[in-house]
Amino acid sequence: MNTDPFRLRLLKNLTAVLQTITVANGYNFDLQDSIYRGRAVFGDGDPVPMVSILDAVRTVDGLPVPPDGQIAKNIWPLLIQGWVDDELGGNPTDPAHHLLANVKRALTLHKVEQARNYNWFGMNGAVTAIRYNGGVVRPSEEVSGKSFFWLLLDLELAEDMLNPYA
Repeated sequence: MNTDPFRLRLLKNLTAVLQTITVANGYNFDLQDSIYRGRAVFGDGDPVPMVSILDAVRTVDGLPVPPDGQIAKNIWPLLIQGWVDDELGGNPTDPAHHLLANVKRALTLHKVEQARNYNWFGMNGAVTAIRYNGGVVRPSEEVSGKSFFWLLLDLELAEDMLNPYA
């Protein structure tokens, strides 16, 4: 029996995928210790670069649980955000573009490597599709004192609604 609910296990496994973003693995950044789940507020004392994974503030209709079944097919919209120090000079968002590219590369490598056995994020076939957009990069502004990106990630799930720990 799992001690964490299905979606929390999935978030932890997604975190592990993003933690592979290290200089030793050929990326521009080292995110091994700076991936956060469910954290929306950061301060000046937090390390950069850093990435946060949140539930997206939007809903996507899934299919209802069949009346005689317990497995529901849903889309879980997530928001991945990342912050970096601004580049000095006239192009402050350049590092945010690099960080966004690193995140998309790590997601794509995982998606391709696990495509044969449908074991995305170690969920044994319960993640049935992975989709993400191109992302958006923004300069530091009132919302953030650092340049940042956000990437929408939709995970299609086959969830056991009778047993959320399955």
